[in-house]
Amino acid sequence: MKEHAPTKIIVPEVLQGNTLVVDSEKIKIQGLKSAAPDRTFV
Repeated sequence: MKEHAPTKIIVPEVLQGNTLVVDSEKIKIQGLKSAAPDRTFV
């Protein structure tokens, strides 16, 4: 990678709530409060 290696690490932030906005469109994440929250979907 040498000169093409990343220069900084980007750490994702914890999602607050169950929605996020992409290109002015609200996206709801389903399944966060289920018995298996690791199996969520949008």
